Amino acid sequence: MISISNLVYWFEKYSFVIIVLFCFGFFSPSLSPKLAMMANDALATAEKISGSNAKKQIFWLAMFGFFIWRLFQNNIFTPNKWRTLCLLIIMSGGLALVSALWSDYTSLTIKRAIFQVIFCFSAVSAFYFAKRHGTIEISLFWGGALIIGLIAYSVVIGAGYSAGSLAGFTRGKNLLGQNLLVFIALLVLQIKLYGQRLQYTHILIAVLSVLLLLTISKTSILLLIIFILVGYSSLFLSKVICNFAFIVLLMCFIFIPSFSYFLGDYIHAGQYLEPDAITGRGIIWDTLYYDLEYFSKFLFGYGYGAYFSNGSIPYFFDDDWSFLKHIASAHSGYIDVLIQYGVIFSTAVIVCIYKLSSGVKNVWLSSAFIIPVIYNFSESTFLRDQSMMWLFAIILFSYVAILKDEYLSKKYTEHNNES
Repeated sequence: MISISNLVYWFEKYSFVIIVLFCFGFFSPSLSPKLAMMANDALATAEKISGSNAKKQIFWLAMFGFFIWRLFQNNIFTPNKWRTLCLLIIMSGGLALVSALWSDYTSLTIKRAIFQVIFCFSAVSAFYFAKRHGTIEISLFWGGALIIGLIAYSVVIGAGYSAGSLAGFTRGKNLLGQNLLVFIALLVLQIKLYGQRLQYTHILIAVLSVLLLLTISKTSILLLIIFILVGYSSLFLSKVICNFAFIVLLMCFIFIPSFSYFLGDYIHAGQYLEPDAITGRGIIWDTLYYDLEYFSKFLFGYGYGAYFSNGSIPYFFDDDWSFLKHIASAHSGYIDVLIQYGVIFSTAVIVCIYKLSSGVKNVWLSSAFIIPVIYNFSESTFLRDQSMMWLFAIILFSYVAILKDEYLSKKYTEHNNES
């Protein structure tokens, strides 16, 4: 008979993959015919307007409570890990709570800020426990097998494809592509950092990669190729590529528009794109920058989670004759941060990201950071509810803390041996 203590121990070991599967959408699959891109935005709006569902609330509160309890019994946090968690909470929850002071939807902003604290704490704790028990690879292996099985089931029942592209049990092909990209990157990164321990992990990665190709999600496929190629290069090159991409995108989407606005010669990316460029992002970005200018929101923004999906349609998006009325996100993570926080607090977010990712000494980990940095160009990565890409960024920050601990431990051991 299984005892309570054994069940708790098992859950502690494998809670990480449960969280990954939950963020993937495994426990709430979309097994109905897929909708088009605009309808997907409308669907996302409806979901956000209705608030977090009961399943989501119960799941994350249960995870949060469980890890709070386990931390009192097992202290797994070293100084480096505590600093990582505290910075994450400041970035995801602290800044968001401050933005509630000027948000038009104060209660919504506070609610989403608290959720981010719970989410980050639970994700980091689960990953640290999995690392402590050595269950990261086996967790991802069986999680990947379950994902492949559910995708296969969605195809069999006729709900796995959308306009000829594999969408599986998610709402669309791009979402499945993003999630598969993250899952594959996690498996590859774990193997490159600590070696392959399971015999068939490389076969699982190959199958997941084929499924990614079937999604025809160009961004996700390209990012996987870049990740692998850069991973086989040098640490110096990977850092140069990642930092260069991050700085250029920050300048283009946050700092140049903000500074030019205050200097009286307003320029932004939307001015230089055709309305239908990058699948309609030209007009979306132009409208967003015009909104920031018109309502003078460049300094502090609208507040965290207070622009899209707040129960009302943004003023310049409320056009019955335009697809803009169905848009539920900025379709650029950099603009998304600027809209919510303004240039002042966007800078604070950027500083936190820099501190969380600094000190990387492994080429594969450095290469992995390229994925969220570039993906954030077209869709939101950072501070994005419970998305797989945001979870991936949190795991990368956690890897940085773990590797720092291992490096210090190694230096300490070498010093003692020399003594």
